[in-house]
Amino acid sequence: MLVSFVLFVPFFALRLSDSQISVQAILIAVAAGVMNGIGFFILQKMIGTADFQISQWTFIMVLVQIMVSAIGARVFYHEPFGISKWLGIVTALVAVFF
Repeated sequence: MLVSFVLFVPFFALRLSDSQISVQAILIAVAAGVMNGIGFFILQKMIGTADFQISQWTFIMVLVQIMVSAIGARVFYHEPFGISKWLGIVTALVAVFF
């Protein structure tokens, strides 16, 4: 996370004025980086356990990523969250556990 931040600071400093950078955007980016770091740490701990089923958990991680993206699009961009998205999530959950 720190390396990504350091690499992108010059990009933002050269192309954006101070009025275009909001505190909310910075906080969202930091929160996303922290969540990514925590998720990576948890994944590494799970892989190290003896009873880890990588085929099932890999699919669950992809499913959670899609769910977070769909919910985030609804919250932040007010995209419609129709019946097809719900059916897709439910179908994927059923596929994981059966």
